[in-house]
Amino acid sequence: MENATGVEPWQGEAFWLEMGHTLTDNRHGLVVNARVTYADGHAEREAAKIMINDARQAVQDASAEMTLVQHPVNGFNN
Repeated sequence: MENATGVEPWQGEAFWLEMGHTLTDNRHGLVVNARVTYADGHAEREAAKIMINDARQAVQDASAEMTLVQHPVNGFNN
């Protein structure tokens, strides 16, 4: 698939990639937070920190127990 310049993206042209991140409730599997970031090598880590902090603030209990598990998507686990 060619882009507007007529060049295949993998033929030396730089382009942005985005990543989607979700934080889900363990009991019901409901998405409680979602973010989209640019894939820069640190996006996943930074999005996780922000979403976990948001969840802790929503609970308003610093001693609330949270279990964090990273699930691989499409066989990849960064």
